[in-house]
Amino acid sequence: MLNTKISKYFQDYVNSRSLTSTETKEIFLKVEYIMRCNEKVKKLLDCSREMKNNYLEYDIKRWDIIKEEYKKYRENILSNTKKKYLEFELSVPQYAENVRKISEKIENHKKMLRNEDTNLQNLTMEETFKKEEYDRMEILNNEEEKLIEELTEKYEQLENEINIIKLSTVAYESSCRVHEKMLHEKEVSLKELEDSIKCIVDLVSEEGSAILLLTSNCTRLEELRQSMIRDFGVEEKKLIKKQKQKMNQLEKCNIRIENNIKKMSKLKIQKEKYETRRKQLNSIVSEISENIEKESKRLKEICNSIDLVNLNINSENGNIKELTKCLEIEDQSNSRLLFTSQNIGVIIDNYSNRNDNLNKNGNFNSLENLIEAISARRMQLDFRKRGLSEEYENIILKINKITEDEKNKLDEKHRVYEKIANAKQINYNLLEKQRSLSNLEEKLQQQKNVMDNLKVKYDMILSKEGSYRRELTELN
Repeated sequence: MLNTKISKYFQDYVNSRSLTSTETKEIFLKVEYIMRCNEKVKKLLDCSREMKNNYLEYDIKRWDIIKEEYKKYRENILSNTKKKYLEFELSVPQYAENVRKISEKIENHKKMLRNEDTNLQNLTMEETFKKEEYDRMEILNNEEEKLIEELTEKYEQLENEINIIKLSTVAYESSCRVHEKMLHEKEVSLKELEDSIKCIVDLVSEEGSAILLLTSNCTRLEELRQSMIRDFGVEEKKLIKKQKQKMNQLEKCNIRIENNIKKMSKLKIQKEKYETRRKQLNSIVSEISENIEKESKRLKEICNSIDLVNLNINSENGNIKELTKCLEIEDQSNSRLLFTSQNIGVIIDNYSNRNDNLNKNGNFNSLENLIEAISARRMQLDFRKRGLSEEYENIILKINKITEDEKNKLDEKHRVYEKIANAKQINYNLLEKQRSLSNLEEKLQQQKNVMDNLKVKYDMILSKEGSYRRELTELN
């Protein structure tokens, strides 16, 4: 049935227009259908109002529950962080003690390096005065190269640590960026909430009571938003402080890096000096080896010449024996000539009174010619004796020179053997030093591993702290 107002309006409308009964029935049915629809719409509006009221009450209760859970979760996280922070504070002095021990060992190692540098300088001074000790210098040069290689390895390790620190800083910056992105997303979500609130206000603008409730809820949400913004501001300040601390740490690391770079430049200069000295020593060694080869060739030649001289000596001994026989024969002939000259003198004395007869016969001239021939033969024999004696003296001098050269070569061999023995002793001492240095390096590596483990634990604590902060920000 229609309402009274609508029925009067309908009757006036029908009376004003001449309509048939069928048209009136159709219009009546349409109006009745519209009224029924209006009633259904009113019922739906009432149901929607009740649902909104129930949803708001449920939302308030749910928000209170979430606040209580957040407080409990926050208290648990704070307690855990306090415990971990106390553990970290306890681990910091141990870390400092380990660092101090390592620094002391590094200083001792530097002192050892300085002592070795002084030893090298002394060796270079001795090199100028004694070139015979080239083997020692070569071994010391090898030791210096090993030390330089060890220093380069340590420098590479320091560069790796610096790269790890840089990577950690990059990761920290990326985490800050992620945190900023999350804050931006939360601001976007807040804007979406504001937009949704505006839509709700537009939808519920027809009802005054609903508007009042929504305005009260909006004020509450704004208060919550302001409190959240304050919390975000406090957390941002904390993050800024920590970022400043990280920047200070990075500046300190950069200062250390610069100092290490300066030290490495000094070490490179020393390495270049050592390389130049090594090249000089290698050139000296090559020259000495060439001289040794030349001397060995000379020794071979001398040995061959000695063999030839021995053969010549044997042949000369045969010649000397023959000469001695000839000399004996000449002595005998000289004695005979003396005897004959005496006889000739007697004969001349006997026949001096007979000059006329001798001049006539020519026997005196023949005797003079014979005496002259004998004296000439004697002169030839004396000259031959002198030549043979000179040849014999030259042969003896050659033999003495060869023996002296052999003695010098033997002395040089003994000196070389002594140098080899000294070099072996120096090599043994250097191997012992190298073993001690390797033991020190193993200890330093162990301490470095301990430091790396502490660093990993510290990074884990920082990552857990960052995750806890993210969870706190998400809950806020």
